[in-house]
Amino acid sequence: MNNPAHDYAPTEKQPAKLARLAVPILCGLTGLLSQFTIEFVGSLPVGELVLLAVFPVVVFFRIYRREWPALVQQNRWFTTLLFGVIVMAVGYVISDLYRSSPTGNLLRGWARVAFLGVDLVAVTGLIGGSWKRLWIFALGVAAGQVTQAVIAGPLAGEYWKFCFGFPLTVLLLYAIAERGRWIQIMTAFAMGVLHLALSYRSMGGICLLIAAILYLREAQSRWRWPLTLIALTVVWSAITLVQSRFEEEDAHRGSNLERQSMIEVSSDAFLESPLVGQGSWFTTRMISKVEEKRARTDESFGEYTQEQINEFTIHSQILLSLAEGGILGGAFFFVFGALLLTAFRCAWLNPAPRRALVLLLLCDALWNYAMSPFSGSSRVWICVAVALCLLLWQEHRHGSDREYVHE
Repeated sequence: MNNPAHDYAPTEKQPAKLARLAVPILCGLTGLLSQFTIEFVGSLPVGELVLLAVFPVVVFFRIYRREWPALVQQNRWFTTLLFGVIVMAVGYVISDLYRSSPTGNLLRGWARVAFLGVDLVAVTGLIGGSWKRLWIFALGVAAGQVTQAVIAGPLAGEYWKFCFGFPLTVLLLYAIAERGRWIQIMTAFAMGVLHLALSYRSMGGICLLIAAILYLREAQSRWRWPLTLIALTVVWSAITLVQSRFEEEDAHRGSNLERQSMIEVSSDAFLESPLVGQGSWFTTRMISKVEEKRARTDESFGEYTQEQINEFTIHSQILLSLAEGGILGGAFFFVFGALLLTAFRCAWLNPAPRRALVLLLLCDALWNYAMSPFSGSSRVWICVAVALCLLLWQEHRHGSDREYVHE
């Protein structure tokens, strides 16, 4: 006779099942919430509050077990990245104290570096050695971008560029990942053309580059280099053509000139003092130089408002860190840049799961490295890219060994 109590008694496997469900859910939720920000020493992604709670748990396991809990954290790359964050923090402290940075700017700059370290530990701890958790995290970020833009409205009113474009690309490349090579190539190519037609130039170039890489990866050795040159020429010509198409439009022209001015000012700031940086949010002190450089090429430009000055930041992760913190301030991004290049090599040599999506995230990370800031939600996305790179490197070393790389 059956015992009713036994039918409802929890089995030993249930806690493990709950744990296996909890971590992926937490990955997706953190990704989604990372696109919503609150004002706390600058813009703080809500997702970072979740990561702030995860951080001490990961550190506890590190102390208790005397090793990091996630397999992707148990290698020299992760240790070097952590050391890079520490050196970066030292560079920022030295630069801010030497430059006597205002307290508000100092706190924002130090908080940005501190949260980068917290995110690095927590995100890699959550994703661990699981490709599935990585995809859930990335899809959560994509869903969060759409949700945030629909609720609050996209930046500059551009729905395709700041709402639907990137998330749709992620979703499509994820959906076709198990399809044939030509389906992936044609999808990436079609998305590239669509992005360029809708003025999302950076993503258009990335998608065309992905299509070229996927094709060249399977090309015969004797044709690979000639085809590489042809592919690069086609991608460059397409971007140049679209660039000239929008050159006359004030909004796009203004954006290009502002980005150019940012790069020039940050480069000048670093070269002026490479050992000791200009201090956190130095642009609030050097805004006149940005305005001067932009006015030289844009006669219609007047000056920035005080609100714009307060939010102004250099759109380049590596240049921003070097300009603000000097050579020490760029330590993390030196290591991150080397890891990105290593990950590209691993993705080329190994048949990584969902190769088209892997290439999208890698190319996007490389673009952000050179042309985007590392404040706000960008910090979380940097650490997702780090987890991706570590997964690729780990798989390259150990192949498909399930002890090291999980599905």
